[in-house]
Amino acid sequence: MKIFITRPIPDKYFNLFKKHNFKVDIYEKDEVCPRNILLNRIKGVNAVISQWEDVIDKEFFVAAGKNLKVVANFATGYDYIDLKEAKNRNVVITNTPTPLLYFAAAESALGLLLTIAKRVTKLYVQNRSGNIPEYSPIGEMGLSLRNKVTGIVGMGHIGSKIAEMMFGGFNNRILYFNRTRKKDYEIKLNAKLVSLKKLFSQADFVFITLPKNLGTTNLVNKLVLEKVKSTSILISTSAKEIIDEKTLAKLLKEHRIFGAGLDIYSKELKLLPSDNLILTSHTVVTELDTTLEMTRLCVENVRNVLNGKKPITPVKFG
Repeated sequence: MKIFITRPIPDKYFNLFKKHNFKVDIYEKDEVCPRNILLNRIKGVNAVISQWEDVIDKEFFVAAGKNLKVVANFATGYDYIDLKEAKNRNVVITNTPTPLLYFAAAESALGLLLTIAKRVTKLYVQNRSGNIPEYSPIGEMGLSLRNKVTGIVGMGHIGSKIAEMMFGGFNNRILYFNRTRKKDYEIKLNAKLVSLKKLFSQADFVFITLPKNLGTTNLVNKLVLEKVKSTSILISTSAKEIIDEKTLAKLLKEHRIFGAGLDIYSKELKLLPSDNLILTSHTVVTELDTTLEMTRLCVENVRNVLNGKKPITPVKFG
């Protein structure tokens, strides 16, 4: 049995492959595997452990051939995987929905919030450049987090954990926007389901934690963003397609919002000269414990499928 891994990952659980005499081929460089190399190296394989950036489409399946049984995605999301094509070819798709990843994402989102609210990055850059600001009781100041209103756009695994942290740690009132009502969090956190526009107009801190799909693309549009308060902070760990980045950039440049922190964004936003914007290149969520658990899930999913067993965390085809 042949397995191709598109990017180096921890080898702590690779003994499970060796135990079954699986032949493992790993792309040597710690980078996104170039498309031409990917299509060449997957020829005739039985399994692929992919990264979230890898496009798993018809061309991919054709290149792999009829021996391909499973694609284990080293991520929770699977935006770039053609599930319909996988289903037609009877290829199992798995992901890594570990609770550790949800906690890591929630903690990272709060880290972005704190960094912006307390101007940590801005003050650090000023100090490094020798432009040390003096204390002034009437000068520029940060924001307090306590006793405010937090808005959660997407009350799923990550959003709910952020809500719990903001409620329990900073005594925030919780508003949320979600396609379904979350009665348990309404009881536990006194959270309130509201419209998207109302959430943006009332929240001091807005966290966007939605998956990308047809229903969420450009959901946070101009009409929604322009409802935001000038003292608000927006944090997003979601796909860039969900937010109208052009409008957000305008709000930031005109200081009509206190700040924003994005973990996924377009190249255009990266070029925006702004001292109230923090970008983390989809890496802020990474941590050792979570990465090791994701590795275990990928390896065991592949092992199970190739041995005729059920995968641990299969992606449902709908």
